[in-house]
Amino acid sequence: MLRILRLASLGLVLTSGCSGWGTDGTPGELGKGAFTYACSGDGDPVCRSSTAFDAWAVDFGPKGDFPAAVATGAHFGISYYGDVYQGLERLTLSVRPAAEDLVTAKGNLLVKQPGAYAFLARTTTGVTADFMHLEAVQPHALEIWSRGMRAASLSVGVGWSVDVGVLAIAADGTVLGGALDWSWSVDAPTVRVQSHGIVGSGSSSAAGDDEISIIGVSGGKAVLTVSNGAMSRTINVTIAGAP
Repeated sequence: MLRILRLASLGLVLTSGCSGWGTDGTPGELGKGAFTYACSGDGDPVCRSSTAFDAWAVDFGPKGDFPAAVATGAHFGISYYGDVYQGLERLTLSVRPAAEDLVTAKGNLLVKQPGAYAFLARTTTGVTADFMHLEAVQPHALEIWSRGMRAASLSVGVGWSVDVGVLAIAADGTVLGGALDWSWSVDAPTVRVQSHGIVGSGSSSAAGDDEISIIGVSGGKAVLTVSNGAMSRTINVTIAGAP
């Protein structure tokens, strides 16, 4: 009620009748507009179009077009659409975190600690027109995917490449949204790693993306490692055949 009274005292009128926002995005908790999740680059699995992952098999949880939660330390974005007027002037709204000491909002959003966070749709004068909550959690596990399936091991022929991706998983098994900075490495010269979409012969390491390509160099075995901070996952790779 205090928010509505403040809006009224400033001469702000919120309308939603024919704006069309109700068909897209997640409605705000004041019901005045809709929030939309925005991926930060290609490394966010929410918006990923990939040969490594099967989009139909990846579970982000039941939260509209938002993931049920984002990973702490991951980059993501939120936008808002709602009709807010002062007199005849339609006001510009931007999304800001309520806890600005725990959420970085320079360019993209990044939550520093686990918890449930409020995101506010605010006018340039600081009036809150609507809000929503989104949970941030520390990843419980990492999953490696390849060829559209969860992978327990990998294989690639000499002279061939295979796409490999990683997903951050919550304790309940749902996939966490947000783009994390990943580091990939292999422990043997039998295989190389290459940032996804980059043409080249590869190297022993790659950084940044949630998806890479592994390139078979010579017959044998190797161990592929992907990490982000203290989190890591290893997987055995078999390289077979001749080029």
